Order: sequence, then structure tokens, then C-alpha cells
Amino acid sequence: MTKSEDWSAEFQLIAPFLNAPKLDRFAALTGSEAGRRRLIRELGHFTGFKASVIRTITSSAHTPVGIAAVLRKMGAPDECYLIATNRAVDRKSLGLTVALEEVVGRGYSAILIAIPGRLGFYEGEGTRNRCILATG
Repeated sequence: MTKSEDWSAEFQLIAPFLNAPKLDRFAALTGSEAGRRRLIRELGHFTGFKASVIRTITSSAHTPVGIAAVLRKMGAPDECYLIATNRAVDRKSLGLTVALEEVVGRGYSAILIAIPGRLGFYEGEGTRNRCILATG
């Protein structure tokens, strides 16, 4: 599978979380790796999620273990997939808690996919720039 085919598959994982303008923009770019690079560049301050999928995280749960517990209560499996600015974990499947430990509070931005198109987590730049992503 080529990287652009990988990006097309990755796009399908996050598409249900995206608002219409971002969905259209990135859908047009799925045929090339340039579209993925654009998403990665925007991750730090990403504003393309549908308001209806954003779930705030209580202040007591802003730790990797706390976020993992919330995600598990929502049905997250033990493994997840990362799209991240940190190349060491980008495009990797990792254990849920391990993945969260790699991104929460580390200064990297990421979208963690727990259940494709249904449940995820976003970590942006800055303090507490994070949220659960959940459809339905």
C-alpha cells in the first residue's frame, strides 16, 4: 500500500468527526500525501471538528490514565491508532494507555482513533487543548 493509499484509509477513520468545510477540503486531498501533511501541520490548533462530536474532559481526568478510563467507559478497545505530529508514534497502533502517555501533555498534537469513525481523542498544542471525539 502506498502512503497516499494509507492517507485515504486514515481519512476514512477521521471523516465522521470533521465539519463540512474540513471534510470537503481533506477529501479533495486524499489522493496525495500532501493532504495528509496539511492535516498534520494544522493539528496543533485544529478547528475542523463538528461541534456535535466534541466531548469535554473533566478537570480530574486530564491525565493519560484518566482519559483512558473515560474512553474505555465509552467502549474503547485496548488498542488505538495515532495520527500525530510526533513521527515516533505517527501511523502507529499502540495500547490505549501507552498512546495517551505518548501524547498527553508532551507538546505534540494527535488524533487517537479508538473506534474508527465513532470514538477518538484529540490533543492539541497548549494546556488543556484536548477533547474526546464521539459520534452518536
